[in-house]
Amino acid sequence: MIDYGCRDDYGLTIDQTSAWAGLFYFCSRVTRPGAEARPLMTWPEGNGRLVSHLYEKVKSKVRLGLAAAEIIPTDPNGRTGVDVIAVDHEGANVVGFHADQVIFRGAALLE
Repeated sequence: MIDYGCRDDYGLTIDQTSAWAGLFYFCSRVTRPGAEARPLMTWPEGNGRLVSHLYEKVKSKVRLGLAAAEIIPTDPNGRTGVDVIAVDHEGANVVGFHADQVIFRGAALLE
């Protein structure tokens, strides 16, 4: 279903579609759980609404000014997770994080 939605609306496969575009597509169409999907799939403020909503839920844990440099899936003691290596905007300081899950979409390489 998700791959079909990406092909139908974006003309791309799920592997070619941005994670943000995928979230935007599915989150903006349904106003509440169990409701019918709306044909209009946008907000006046675009993806900014989705970003603001997610940020409000976790802002006490957000660290700005960092870029993910490496994402490493882990399986310590049979419990999956992700280690994230990040660097500050000056490239001078490296920071490590561990999370149960991350949402990430890197740029595709075109040849």
